[in-house]
Amino acid sequence: MKYDAVSIMQENAIHLAGIQLNEIKLNQMNKLKRSLSTPFTNTRSKQYQENVETFVQEMRPQVIYHYKNHFDVQYLMFKHKSEQSIIIIGPFLESRPSEKMCHEMLLASNLHISKLLSLKQYLLQIPLCQYKKALTLCRLATKFITGKKQLFDIEAIAFKFHRVIEETSHQKYQYEYELSLVEYRYNIENQLLIAIEKGDIEMAYQLLAEIQLLVSGLKRAKNDINNARYKTNILNVLSRKALEKAGANVLVIDEISARYARKIDDTIDASQMDDIAKALVLEYTELANRAHALDHSPIVTKVIQYIELNLDKSLTLQELADYAKVSKTYLSKVFNTETKQSLTDYINHMRIKKSIELLEHTAMPLSDVYSYVGFKSQSYFSKCFKTYTGQTPLQFKKQIGKM
Repeated sequence: MKYDAVSIMQENAIHLAGIQLNEIKLNQMNKLKRSLSTPFTNTRSKQYQENVETFVQEMRPQVIYHYKNHFDVQYLMFKHKSEQSIIIIGPFLESRPSEKMCHEMLLASNLHISKLLSLKQYLLQIPLCQYKKALTLCRLATKFITGKKQLFDIEAIAFKFHRVIEETSHQKYQYEYELSLVEYRYNIENQLLIAIEKGDIEMAYQLLAEIQLLVSGLKRAKNDINNARYKTNILNVLSRKALEKAGANVLVIDEISARYARKIDDTIDASQMDDIAKALVLEYTELANRAHALDHSPIVTKVIQYIELNLDKSLTLQELADYAKVSKTYLSKVFNTETKQSLTDYINHMRIKKSIELLEHTAMPLSDVYSYVGFKSQSYFSKCFKTYTGQTPLQFKKQIGKM
């Protein structure tokens, strides 16, 4: 039950505040030490080790500890006594520091100017969140995870292990730190592609949220909208390859990929790119799911995917047989055997399913729906619709209106 509470709060932390919430067991101090470190922290130094261990030993229950390091990166933490763990929210920045501020941070930390690029890369990977928003999330977590209703006190803590040059990491440790950050991001990206390929929508959404958090500060273009376009276009290309591995028809994949590429290019608001990314991942994952669910021979799978892509066309038996490079007789027989229905019945069923989606989710008039999904007459459309749903299209539309 407590694990579920933490999991729920982890998901809400990402969706509501765009920051991470993690649980670290008291017997996993190395994990906490890594979480609080920067590229310049010598995590192997005795002072650093003792600093963190002393802090953990002296943590009191029902207190939220607020830590801001020397680079303005913040964390909120509290002790979950019954689970012998620490809940840590962050890291987060309230704003991106300017070039001048980065120079000042280096100077205050006794770090050489040569570390400027490393500092900027570190800060760009920290998500933005206002302190008040993070604190609200933390207070919600204290109640939901620990079950305590009273407000926790807030106490600022000031570690000193980022300030003295003797305590900064050697070049090797700094390189290892930066490498681990990139490897972690690539690993999450690979997991997302696997989730899309397998058709696991829930996992794909979860990993997408984590990736968006990890790349929130990465800059690949001069302005926000071009930067957002760049990242979403990369996601489109990677997701397309994952769907191809799932066995989906390449024509279907190409149509979806081109559609999202146009949508990405046409969007002028960077904040809308997250919604496009979610819609993109959902559609690719659902199609992969359907590709797995078909479980038909390559010929039948190929024909089904062609039908789905061309519902508005005539779709004659001859056309489908030519596309599959088999005879009409063979295609008709193998399709009946594998799907337990004729090609005509299958096409009509798919057209009715598409028309139901249009009636439920758009304001398209009935007079346009039937031709849009490929029926040549409204009367035949109404007959097929009633066969599959038990209602006429008009009755169905009125029912939706009431709901």
